[in-house]
Amino acid sequence: MRVIYTMLKLTEREKKVFYGLIRWPELTDKELSEKLGIGRSTVTTIRNRLEGHDLYKTINVPDFERIGCEVFTALYGEYHPKASYSKIREDIEKEFGSMFFMMSMGVHKLSLGASKTFTEVKKHIEEYHLRHHEIGVSYEKKHTYVLFPLKLSRIFRFFDYSPLLKEHFKLDIEEEGEKGDERKITLTRNEKEVYHALIRHPELTDGKIASKTGMSRQTVSAIKKKIMEHGLIKRIRVPDVGKLGFELLAFTHMHMNPKMPIEKRSEGIELMMESPANILKVSGNLESIMLSVFKDYTEYLNTYDKLFSYYKENDFLLEEPTVKIFSTREADLEMHHRYHPLVESVFMSTE
Repeated sequence: MRVIYTMLKLTEREKKVFYGLIRWPELTDKELSEKLGIGRSTVTTIRNRLEGHDLYKTINVPDFERIGCEVFTALYGEYHPKASYSKIREDIEKEFGSMFFMMSMGVHKLSLGASKTFTEVKKHIEEYHLRHHEIGVSYEKKHTYVLFPLKLSRIFRFFDYSPLLKEHFKLDIEEEGEKGDERKITLTRNEKEVYHALIRHPELTDGKIASKTGMSRQTVSAIKKKIMEHGLIKRIRVPDVGKLGFELLAFTHMHMNPKMPIEKRSEGIELMMESPANILKVSGNLESIMLSVFKDYTEYLNTYDKLFSYYKENDFLLEEPTVKIFSTREADLEMHHRYHPLVESVFMSTE
């Protein structure tokens, strides 16, 4: 789908507020104004303007492990060049079962998801292959699956665009943030209903969630406070990077040297995290994936040449990384940040 972008010129204050909204999505306008040193009314006016131009969307992301997921999954590969996209759209709901992110351009595709067990992942993979070969949209042996057991892996960054905006806007603002209470917690059925509503409808007020769940607004507010304080949900804001001039999204899959587990790659991981281009980074001892955003192909080459040269010099890589490049402005199919089916299948089904 081709999208026509109009570049929006932002003032210095608008850049600051835009960054603040992405970096601290949990803050109220009053709290954000105090953090940025900008008047509350100005923050509200700017936020309304940014929202009016659809420059970002707000999403509530579940804590995968704590709602019962065991595996973080990535799938990439190729469709058959004569594949029918209408048939593919019909099958998106079935693919991987708990997929929350997907995009394709030409024959290339990428999806991310999470599953309750390895058995569930295997079941979805087998069903996916059978169905897609039946309707003729997939090649034989043209898909790669990357599976990260959450207890043995680390999610270093998850769709965090704040470093990217900070560098893009050339801002000098502190990056410190608050951590939630990550102790194990059990939710009642009513609390799960509110949890599901927060994931599916992040834009709704407590009052509207109360109407949907049949609870009082005070009850919903108390449950929401409990959920957020215990870190069961992470609120993120995703900017429309195409409107900021970023044209490329790169997915990278790396096979790591078995002699170089995560603890021995700390300097390499630190170098990778220093790059604001990397919005997602998930690593295990043997494999690693990244999603990165670039203004153009030249910026992509310069950034990756530096990173991969370091990794090769330090013998971190088992083989050449696989990189898939997508346009941020043009996609044949895309589905970004749809988490409520995952919550329904993994979390709502258990008492």
